[in-house]
Amino acid sequence: MYVRFLPTSLMNIIQSYLENRQKTCSEYSLTDSDKEEIATSGIESYIFKKLSTKKAIHISITENRPIQAVYFLGGYKLYRLPSSPEADWAEFFNIAYVLEYLAPIAAAYKPGVILSYYTHTLLMEKHDNLDTTEINTYMNSFQTVINSFLKYTPLNMTVRIWRDADLYGRD
Repeated sequence: MYVRFLPTSLMNIIQSYLENRQKTCSEYSLTDSDKEEIATSGIESYIFKKLSTKKAIHISITENRPIQAVYFLGGYKLYRLPSSPEADWAEFFNIAYVLEYLAPIAAAYKPGVILSYYTHTLLMEKHDNLDTTEINTYMNSFQTVINSFLKYTPLNMTVRIWRDADLYGRD
C-alpha cells in the first residue's frame, strides 16, 4: 500500500509483519480455561461470553448454523485521505482485529462464523455525491484485502461484503 517509499530493509520487515498478521489473526487454540468453560457451562455460554448476543447465538446453535457477525461501515474512503478511493491499512488492521476476536468462536464451534461487512453504497451516491466508479473502486479494493486474509482463515470462518444494494433496488 504505502510502504513503497521506505528503505528496502524496512519494507521487508514491514512486509514480514503484515504477512504474519494475516496468517495468524484467525488462528486460535482453545485454552484450558476455554475448554473448562465449554465443559462446565456449554458452548452457548462460551460463545455468549465472546459475543454477548444470546438470542442470535441460541438460534444459530439450535439450528447448527454459523454465528453471524455483522460489522457496519460506510462503503467508501474519505476523499481527503491519500488512499482514496481505495481501501488501505485501516481496513487491513480492522479485518485482522475482528478475525482475532472471532477466532476463539471458530475454534470452539464447528459450524464457525460468518463475518459480514455491511456497507452503504446506494446511499453514498446521493448523500456524499460519490459516483459509482469511486464506490466500486473502494469495494473492489476492500474485497482484495478480504481475499488476502481468506487464504489463511480456517474453513469454518467466512468474511464477506454485504452491500445495501444486495437488499434494496436502486429505485
